[in-house]
Amino acid sequence: MMPSSILDNKKQKMEHYWWSKWILILFLIVSFSACKSILSKKKMEEKLKHLERFNYEFTDSSVPPPFHRSYTIAVDKDSVQLIVDSYGETLAQKEYPMPENGLEMIKTALLKHKINKAFKERKSKGCTGGTTEEISFGMPEEPNFFSARVYHCGGTDYGTLTGDVDSFLLDIRPLTPDLKEVIQSTR
Repeated sequence: MMPSSILDNKKQKMEHYWWSKWILILFLIVSFSACKSILSKKKMEEKLKHLERFNYEFTDSSVPPPFHRSYTIAVDKDSVQLIVDSYGETLAQKEYPMPENGLEMIKTALLKHKINKAFKERKSKGCTGGTTEEISFGMPEEPNFFSARVYHCGGTDYGTLTGDVDSFLLDIRPLTPDLKEVIQSTR
């Protein structure tokens, strides 16, 4: 027969082990749940098969109106719209026919350049004067499936948009081949 102090010690160790095991399980569940907020490549590929709407928005930094130029590229299965504005005042609007492979071009570029949404937003902590880029897209069953933005300020990127946005834009440039000229024409 074991002394009661040894039994009590074993009992305490078992209780500690039991609680440790449950805390670990809870931590793993929370960790795996968090990962679901970031789209896996497989889920992104599956959703992009039904891509019907795409938007890219560039918001210029806070500068006087004569110098401020923001623009939106709005794409659906039939057309591409380019809207250039200065603080909400439309300065130019142009519509392009949707190329036969236009949506496929966007899908390929999104995957190739790993455009995605981070689980946790990186906050700017007071940085001001930067530019913002936002990408959003949807499909018939989920019109607002994806939306993420990045705020470039002080040499650092903040927000939830991840991936190589600059290279992505180069790949979809054929949708708005005269983008620079249209923006320049509003100056």
